[in-house]
Amino acid sequence: MKIYKNTISIILAICIIASVYVAVPFSGAQALTSGIWSYEVLDDGTIRITDCSNDPADLVIPTEIDGYKVTELGDRAFYKENGIESVT
Repeated sequence: MKIYKNTISIILAICIIASVYVAVPFSGAQALTSGIWSYEVLDDGTIRITDCSNDPADLVIPTEIDGYKVTELGDRAFYKENGIESVT
């Protein structure tokens, strides 16, 4: 009976670990920073801007950061920025 309980305990532990692994999505993108910009390198070698650590009135989105072409802006890239009046 003791072997049966140990086997059930091991199976339950494996199921719990497996469910946590499946529930947490893996993101292959690595968060990087350059100056005021935070960004992720995408699978195609371009980048997505994810944040700006400055609050400029006139925000100029660069075409390239650290040699990577900027192709996307993250959904909430500038949600904290209150003073932006224009974006180029």
